[in-house]
Amino acid sequence: MKTIVGLVLVLSAFSAAENIVLGTLGQTVKIHCGVSTSNVDLIWEYEKQTIFSVQKKGMRSKGKAAMVSRSKLGKDFLEINTVEVKDVGLYTCNVAGNPHHHRLGLVSVSVHPSKDLQLGSEATLQCQVKGLDPPPAVEWERPNSEPIRQATVQLTSVSGSDRGDWTCKFTHDGKMYNKTLEIRVEEPSVSTLPTPEDHTMTNRPKTTEDPLPNKKILGLSLWMWVALGVGFLILVILLVILCCRCRRMKRRAKKLKMVRSPLKSSQYCKCKCPTAQQPAAAPPRGRQKEEPSTLPRQQR
Repeated sequence: MKTIVGLVLVLSAFSAAENIVLGTLGQTVKIHCGVSTSNVDLIWEYEKQTIFSVQKKGMRSKGKAAMVSRSKLGKDFLEINTVEVKDVGLYTCNVAGNPHHHRLGLVSVSVHPSKDLQLGSEATLQCQVKGLDPPPAVEWERPNSEPIRQATVQLTSVSGSDRGDWTCKFTHDGKMYNKTLEIRVEEPSVSTLPTPEDHTMTNRPKTTEDPLPNKKILGLSLWMWVALGVGFLILVILLVILCCRCRRMKRRAKKLKMVRSPLKSSQYCKCKCPTAQQPAAAPPRGRQKEEPSTLPRQQR
């Protein structure tokens, strides 16, 4: 009898134990129920607020929890999109009256100013854990496995040994959890390293013999402005040549048109014929007889 009671207590304690689910702010998280939810009455709750309720017959209804609009039911799991800080807390998957508890926590790791760091620069690494009660103690582990028992790590001078995966670790209810952050350290290229000649050039006093100093005007160097001026001048010359050619072609076309065009009425020769306003004198009618010339009389 005592064995049966102890077994019941162990099973009840196991069902009441919380399963920790870690998510990332703004990402998607899946909370698995832990048992099959097919053909059974199912209720998903958040802090005693109903998210989804599914009956054995297939009837489904939505609750009034804050994340309902961003949640959907999958096969034996609850999916929450675009996780927010207010989503952390206790989730219960109630299958046929048997509750299965899950606690959602958010873990965020970040580095400022960015994951790509320069040698000798400064950086700040931070690890935050929200939603777990009590709040766990957080520590960082360097790429060379040296632990730093702080949630925030300040790097005053980044070196090559800082390159690699930094791991944020914490313990909750006797179980270890971790989140990894990759740090990249960029080394300066050979061309950017100072040479002895560059050093002598920097120490040399400046003279007025430099043709074009490296000055910027409206965000562009002086060389760029010179190149733009030359390009604009070439463009203007090309436009002038094109306009002159167009004018010559127009004049030539006009000449050809004048040569081929028919003569106008005003270009014909004018004769001195009488016009209709000045009628010519009418010729004499019939044939006039010539008067015989008077012959001298013959003397008898």
